[in-house]
Amino acid sequence: MSSIVVTCTITCSIYMPVRQLVGVAGCPAADCIPMAFTYWHPMQVLFGTVAIDVHAWQMIVAVASTVFILVEIESFLSACLCPKRGRNSRR
Repeated sequence: MSSIVVTCTITCSIYMPVRQLVGVAGCPAADCIPMAFTYWHPMQVLFGTVAIDVHAWQMIVAVASTVFILVEIESFLSACLCPKRGRNSRR
């Protein structure tokens, strides 16, 4: 479990500044940098990281999917229950 935390910490600390440099459009090279830190053996040895195993990926996908679905449900309910008012409407 601690190896996952180390991998995520290193990936996030390297990935986020790179993403800010390339802007919103993104760049394939910027996406490869975190992958190199996680999966390329020389980087694993240099930084003491390990590859993310299948079980960890399943947990990542499950949690991310759950959060995505809950946020979309909240957004849908918010739009249905609290419609935006027009410019000329009174409060």
